[in-house]
Amino acid sequence: MKSTKVISLLRYFSKKELDKFSQLIESPYFKVNPNTYRLFDYLYTHHPDLEDQLIDRKVVFEALYNEPIDKSNEHKLKNRASDLYKLLEQFLALEYFETHKKEKAITTFKALKERKADHLSFLQLNKISKLLEEQNIRDRYFYYDRFRNKYEYYMHREFITAKNKNKEDQADALLRETFKHLNHFYRIACLNHIIEAMQRNDMRGSDFIFQKTTLNHLKAAAFDSDELLTKMYEQLFEIVQTPDPNKYEQLKKLTISAHEKTSQNELTSFMWLLLNYQIIQFSKGEGKLQEFLFLYQFGIPKNLYNDGAYLHTQHFLNAVVVGCSLGELNWLSSFIEEQEEKLDPHSKKNIMNLAWAYLHFAKKEFEDALSKVSQVRTLNNVVYALPSWTLLLRCYFEISEREPYIDEQLRYFSDFISKRGGIAKQIVISNKNFIKMMRKLLQTVRKNRYTKNQLLEELDVLTPIVTKSWFTEKITNLKA
Repeated sequence: MKSTKVISLLRYFSKKELDKFSQLIESPYFKVNPNTYRLFDYLYTHHPDLEDQLIDRKVVFEALYNEPIDKSNEHKLKNRASDLYKLLEQFLALEYFETHKKEKAITTFKALKERKADHLSFLQLNKISKLLEEQNIRDRYFYYDRFRNKYEYYMHREFITAKNKNKEDQADALLRETFKHLNHFYRIACLNHIIEAMQRNDMRGSDFIFQKTTLNHLKAAAFDSDELLTKMYEQLFEIVQTPDPNKYEQLKKLTISAHEKTSQNELTSFMWLLLNYQIIQFSKGEGKLQEFLFLYQFGIPKNLYNDGAYLHTQHFLNAVVVGCSLGELNWLSSFIEEQEEKLDPHSKKNIMNLAWAYLHFAKKEFEDALSKVSQVRTLNNVVYALPSWTLLLRCYFEISEREPYIDEQLRYFSDFISKRGGIAKQIVISNKNFIKMMRKLLQTVRKNRYTKNQLLEELDVLTPIVTKSWFTEKITNLKA
């Protein structure tokens, strides 16, 4: 039972939501099977600690049916789990509609339209139109909804059959509005996807002809480009094509001003594009760590770097590393504490141990850093597995009595990289180069195998490499 969808979904529910769900399924409307309710009750008692060992399907089955499970009856538990998952889906939909009035109104319109309730569905279109007018957010989804709303007006039976002297003028006006909103949606969506694809191409060294074709089509079309998002995407496109620090600063100001005028999804997409741009510039030696810090300090408190309900692990750790590199240690200490509750609870302990280890290492508190990083369990997620290995090895190097154990740990790390699949080639190379450079540094410390200049030259050759700045510092500080 440990791998079922229902347990995965329940992990994302709060206690308050589970209590509300319990009240919902008690309603006679749902006609819940008694054993489905018992299954929920059993899982409820273990929430939020729905660890695999606690949810043994044999134990659950006996609690529900007072008999042992076997091949002839195990389908019963699967059926009840399936029923419970469907009920949870219905609950999520109801909760969503409670906070998203426009989406609820649109869905209600579709239901009325299917039932051919012409007058009521027409009134519902008026309601949707009013909600859209009241909406401050002007993103691609807003323009798509406006397009659909005007289109449904134009095609609606009540509008077609209405007797009105100005009907033709109204129809023309509706058509113009329909195409206007469709054009806005199309332009913004295309610019977003073109820029995303361009940046991926830049990182992978590939090229897609469709980007240029689509962009030429956009330029040729007579689109109104006064909308804020259109201006932002056009400017972003320009700096992706031709990097320009001044244009980047202008775009940054637009981004800050837009955070109350566009949806979180749209702004999230935009911030990720800005971040990808900085990553590309940094890989060329032209980016600045201070820009990464700005993007994270602006975006993370606004949940713009979330992966679903939780702060994206890689972005959190990147922000920690950037803070350490820039010496923003007081800010970083508060930042780690503030973001803890935003992390995925299933990996939070590992992530927090690694974050605190980075901070201790930056403060040169190497024993404390080693204590924290040693508590990171590295087998499940390479996002924190690889940096925990490299940090552990650097701790061993910094602590003289630990230095003799580095060779063994280097072998373990090398085996981990070789045997672990699914790691991007560039990341594998950068970590293997770390291992090569660490071995050469050790040979120099122990036996004066290489000179400083030889090591620095080797460091330039081993590109990409993890923690290059740390190696540079260690080599520079070697005794002549």
